[in-house]
Amino acid sequence: MNALDVFYWTLAVCVLVRLLRTDRPRLWLGFGAVAGVALLNKISTGFLGFGVVVGLLLSSRRSYFGQKWIWLGGVIALLLFLPHIIWQVVHGWPTAEFIDNATRHKIQHMLPATFLASQVLYTTNLQNLVAMSR
Repeated sequence: MNALDVFYWTLAVCVLVRLLRTDRPRLWLGFGAVAGVALLNKISTGFLGFGVVVGLLLSSRRSYFGQKWIWLGGVIALLLFLPHIIWQVVHGWPTAEFIDNATRHKIQHMLPATFLASQVLYTTNLQNLVAMSR
């Protein structure tokens, strides 16, 4: 729903890949800057951040958490995102209300198997074949 979302996720992953390939911990500052701007664009970027943290903790790269650079990158992301957090607090958390309303009134509830089947139909374009056979 937001074209810049893909751009920011890709940019953040590119910085992360470069960081991991070159072992240049200062790149956490760049990752933090991209993540902070990406969070301003769309809050779901937090899922990327969560995945990176869990992935690092489960890998041999967990040593980054003992260095200052990853923490400074996190502070940069937080400082960039902080105006949005403050705005949410001042205005009564409208994003939470939006998500609640979407969950109740917009998002179709279905069983996981039904969802997976619909994704197979959608991604393989089988739904067009099914429609044409009617």
